[in-house]
Amino acid sequence: WSNLGTKSGEIVSNIIVGCGLLVIAVFLLDIIFYFPSVAYLISVSNVVGQTDGGLQGTILGLLVCACNQIVYFLIGLIADRCGFRSIDDHQRFYVVGYTASVFINTLI
Repeated sequence: WSNLGTKSGEIVSNIIVGCGLLVIAVFLLDIIFYFPSVAYLISVSNVVGQTDGGLQGTILGLLVCACNQIVYFLIGLIADRCGFRSIDDHQRFYVVGYTASVFINTLI
């Protein structure tokens, strides 16, 4: 009931601001976490006689999982603050948001 009086224009502006903040957050996560760790893994993977995978693959997978959890949390906060009138709209935004974020992050 708390968002029943929220105007459509306000919801749209909240969505636009939230999506902009989400894009910034994904780029920051990439710059701070992904790029340094991938650069390190590439530099140590060229060692002669070293096998692929193992601990390095596990650490990278855990890093991806942790960063995805941060993105999911941020999208949840953004969806909560948008002012959707129904839980259906809230959940739709959440699912589309995290799917788009993971897709964009995969492309980068």
